[in-house]
Amino acid sequence: MREKTLKAFCFRSGEVRVADEVPARALLITSGPQTVLPGIVEINASPAFKPGVLLVPGVKEAANDDEALDAVDKFRKVLNKSMCSLLYVVGGRHGTAS
Repeated sequence: MREKTLKAFCFRSGEVRVADEVPARALLITSGPQTVLPGIVEINASPAFKPGVLLVPGVKEAANDDEALDAVDKFRKVLNKSMCSLLYVVGGRHGTAS
């Protein structure tokens, strides 16, 4: 049975979330297995002042949309590299050790 895939996305405010679908006005960052993606996002995102809110590093501080997109792209690369490393370590079974 194939594991459910979730999507990580963010808003211009820098807030990042993980869910089944990307809402309107949000930008897809990446997708991944439900047992892996939420933890990878939590580890790599910046905490906001509001409890439970995570931010894409550099988006909120960006002077313009181009800088914000650069920050999102950098975050995407970090998430994808982290997921690939983790999935390689556990045998490529999307969170299930062999």
